[in-house]
Amino acid sequence: MRTHLIAAPLVGFALVLAGCGGSDDDKGLSKADYIKQADAICQKGDDAQNKALQSALQALGTDSPSAEQQAKLASEIAVPNIENQLKEIKALGTPKESGDEAKALLTSLEDATAKVKADPSTIVNDGSGPSPFADANAKAKAFGLTVCGSDS
Repeated sequence: MRTHLIAAPLVGFALVLAGCGGSDDDKGLSKADYIKQADAICQKGDDAQNKALQSALQALGTDSPSAEQQAKLASEIAVPNIENQLKEIKALGTPKESGDEAKALLTSLEDATAKVKADPSTIVNDGSGPSPFADANAKAKAFGLTVCGSDS
């Protein structure tokens, strides 16, 4: 199935964000707890997005959607999923350690999401070009996230 054309750039970051909730503690989560909760959010988002993409492809009757169909799927499924994940990750607050690094990661994700939202065709590629989420994914990996920012 070729859902990876849309999903691969998003999956890992779908992505960083699922219902772990925030902290009422103004001191914030430890970096380890932040990573654990953010990765859980990403896993839940990845699972939901993959399920929605599979259903959409079944409805289209193809495993090979056109570039136009991929852009529509990105607009209708991927972008809202990423926005939700971003909202949930932001609700975690800033970790006690590496807060600036976490903020830079979220800013990069916001920028990439805005780019894709403005032009969903930017997410459509055959894997040969850079993903709009490449910088955010690299920052997620450097931060220590394993689910968020992965391409699988």
